[in-house]
Amino acid sequence: MTDGGNVAADLIISGGGVAVKYNVCLSENVVKLHFRSTDRGRGEHAARLLKVTGVNAEVKSKGDGDGWYVRASTVVLAAAREELRKPWP
Repeated sequence: MTDGGNVAADLIISGGGVAVKYNVCLSENVVKLHFRSTDRGRGEHAARLLKVTGVNAEVKSKGDGDGWYVRASTVVLAAAREELRKPWP
């Protein structure tokens, strides 16, 4: 649980000899996946790993030039996996 009462976890995906840790948060009915780094190359690798799994992801600048982030939400995650689009029994 986060301070805000949401359920959170870490998800680690590895590829190309590098592991990337994403933060996953469940709030109300939305699952959000986040990755943040000050290194653009790590951000690009994080987005690339998600693309390999079928998730549409891009690395973006925070705007202040001091960081990079990748975000994906339920719609994007479910689009990549048929079992996530099916209703629960």
